[in-house]
Amino acid sequence: MADDRSFETLREIGEGFAASRRNVARRLANGTARWGNWHYVPDHGTGTLEHRDPAGGSVYEVDLASCDTGAEVLDWIVQIDGKSWATAEDVGYLVRALNDILSIQHWAHDPTAKHDVAAIVRELGNATDEA
Repeated sequence: MADDRSFETLREIGEGFAASRRNVARRLANGTARWGNWHYVPDHGTGTLEHRDPAGGSVYEVDLASCDTGAEVLDWIVQIDGKSWATAEDVGYLVRALNDILSIQHWAHDPTAKHDVAAIVRELGNATDEA
């Protein structure tokens, strides 16, 4: 029989995850969602992650609508890793941004399963209303 501390710990973990999702949702809503040189730009119903060169150079975009399977997310990560301008930090921040927005950690179990990215982003937007 599990003790009450185990259930309390699980509840705290769940509350921490919900608070983290609300924080990401607020940052997306107010335009401050940024991970290193990656910035979230709301468009197309799902949004885009833009890599902005700190020296004011080019911008590279990852359309979140194209990230609807674990395999496609992995393809983006590997593609960015192969760019001459991408640092290890850029790739790490991209992974963090994708996980913060889409919760991709859970997609690894079935990398070909399709996910409704627009619904995930909408749900995340609704998280700002929950407190």
